[in-house]
Amino acid sequence: MNLFEAVPELVYDIEAALVRLGRGKVADQLRRAALASIEYDDFARTTYLAMRTPVDPTEVGEVISLEEEIGVTLDLDARGLVMGMEVAGYEDILARLLAPPGVGTGTTA
Repeated sequence: MNLFEAVPELVYDIEAALVRLGRGKVADQLRRAALASIEYDDFARTTYLAMRTPVDPTEVGEVISLEEEIGVTLDLDARGLVMGMEVAGYEDILARLLAPPGVGTGTTA
């Protein structure tokens, strides 16, 4: 599944925040990024969207925090490629990713 196809609203917000920081090269990756896995942390009320699996924390080369602006933190590898992102908020949008197919999507069987 493609990240942009799954949650375009989230991608638009992240792209805008990254461009404001002068990180356009990172923003350019988001529209073509494949979404490999989704994990919800009920205690922290955050969702981790991984672009590759597994995401090894020791491979993280840089963390871009957009936490104050939009509640998102991006993990990049040593080459500057997005490995994953932690998202706080956006529950209504992310619920689409966690719902079984056909549930809450406006489609009927």
